[in-house]
Amino acid sequence: MRLVDKMRKLCIIIPIWGRDWLTNHLLNYYYQFDDSRTEYMIVVVGSEGKKSERLARGLTYINRGNEPLDRKYDEGFLYCKQFNPDAVTLIGSDDFITQNYFEWALDHVKRGTHYVGLKDFHLVDTGSNQIHYWEGYSNTVPSRKNDSIGAGRIYSEFLLNKISWQPFIVEGKGHFHWHGDDERAENKIIDALKSSYQAWQPLKIITAMKNADNCRYWAVKTGEEINPSSNFFLNRQSLSNVTTRKQFSLFFSDTGLPPALMGDTGAAYPDGSKIWVGVNWVR
Repeated sequence: MRLVDKMRKLCIIIPIWGRDWLTNHLLNYYYQFDDSRTEYMIVVVGSEGKKSERLARGLTYINRGNEPLDRKYDEGFLYCKQFNPDAVTLIGSDDFITQNYFEWALDHVKRGTHYVGLKDFHLVDTGSNQIHYWEGYSNTVPSRKNDSIGAGRIYSEFLLNKISWQPFIVEGKGHFHWHGDDERAENKIIDALKSSYQAWQPLKIITAMKNADNCRYWAVKTGEEINPSSNFFLNRQSLSNVTTRKQFSLFFSDTGLPPALMGDTGAAYPDGSKIWVGVNWVR
């Protein structure tokens, strides 16, 4: 008799604050993930009481203070421990990552990897109707050249047990500004894995989207976030303007967001392709 593999479980922590319209779309996006291979459990960590709970629409919800932010994040991880997940990830309320990334990452976790992350994404700026490709920290912060982006990091259950299910808080200290949270968490993981070794599978995988099953990560910036697009434009050497019709189509197809977000008129060319107003195409 063939034994059926136990379905794996991934907890997706989504901290929310404001940005109700975008948050509503994002929660619906992750809620619709196909669960044929993986049980996706969404844990919403809000800070605005009933308002945040209504946005969660029946998803697993906890209410925690919004500051310090890293403590809010860790409260989500600690809450997930009771569900015995195979892995946990944290997603910002403006981060749309395609499902194939998570399936790909969990395949590696099953083989023995304990930490998986992406180092690049597409920056969607709704204010300028532009899409940029951000290649990672290599040119902007040399000391963080091989670091991953905070959103979408996959932490295995084994790793979370080693760090007491608290990736962000270091030495019991919480920080009131978001800046540095990702780096502190990355350093904490590196220290936790130092004593572990295996030859057959890397303990840690940080890679580009193209190497992670050609997944796509869209960071949608509307001007309301704590880390707006202007922060990335200060270091343009890591940005490439990829405002093309193909990228627009992929973005809307992946996220399900309304084309009007980027100035769509609702009209179309004879071949069915959309007409966007006020968009400066790069080619």
